[in-house]
Amino acid sequence: MGMTPLYVCVHVPEFAAQALIRLRPELMGKAVAVMAGVPPLEEVCSASPAAMKQGVAHGMTKAELESFHDIVVLRRSLLEEQHAKAALLDAVSAFTPRVEIQPARNAALDAVLDMTGSELIFGSAKQIVAKLDAVLKKFFFSAGIAASANQHTAVCLAPSSRKPSVVAPGEEAVVLHHLPLTALPLSQEQADKLELWGLKTLGDLAQLPETELVVRLGQQGKRLQLMAQGKHPHLMVPEEPEFTLSEYIAFDAPIELLDSLLFVLGPMLDQLIARAQNHALALASVTLTLALDGGERFERTLKPALPVAQRGATQAAAS
Repeated sequence: MGMTPLYVCVHVPEFAAQALIRLRPELMGKAVAVMAGVPPLEEVCSASPAAMKQGVAHGMTKAELESFHDIVVLRRSLLEEQHAKAALLDAVSAFTPRVEIQPARNAALDAVLDMTGSELIFGSAKQIVAKLDAVLKKFFFSAGIAASANQHTAVCLAPSSRKPSVVAPGEEAVVLHHLPLTALPLSQEQADKLELWGLKTLGDLAQLPETELVVRLGQQGKRLQLMAQGKHPHLMVPEEPEFTLSEYIAFDAPIELLDSLLFVLGPMLDQLIARAQNHALALASVTLTLALDGGERFERTLKPALPVAQRGATQAAAS
């Protein structure tokens, strides 16, 4: 008898904002808006929960943000997002090497973990999602987490999961029934058609006659219906990330004072140590690279007498 599949989806909303805030602890819990585009045509591409609670929305201009109170405005950094994604993969790869990154939707990053057969190592499905949640918080990621025997069910459910959730085998359709159609990867044309038909939830789509649906939407219609029913199979294509222990931060303006630089380096060092510990590693050296005005680069490598896994010991070696 085969093992019951177990897929866990980690949904990180507003990933561009989270990637910037995780290395700036002073911004935790504050209203932050991230701008993308060429000045002066920049628009909000991501925002923190506190900013969205005030009414900040994607597509707003910098001028529109001036009407809000205490909004911190940052520029999008693709390099910081790249390093944040690597940190996320570091965190979840301690649970399984089989991780698949989903196509980007709604400014979020979705990673699916194949945890089939891992219960003997990490415990029940409920224990697995709880442990994942704790590890992600350690890396300063706020995420929705959902687990199911059906991969698509986990992906649809994770964005609406306020706390880690587990779908019992056979209950997929029941859990998905009340979710909005936006939980599915719909094209704009498909979304318009389904709205025109008066459909609002996955349960509405799941109950349509299959033949008529295929006639109007083709095989993609059948695929979407199977996803809404929690029955669509999935062939997983895992990521194969190269393990590189590095962090990157971009400054909005040049930094001249050493105290200001150390204020930034502290959180970066914390994250490097946490990621190393997550792989049961210690730091044998830390290399600092600074991009200077004028195009020059400064680089220095610090080596403690013995590999260390604590920030205090690393700082002492650097002093």
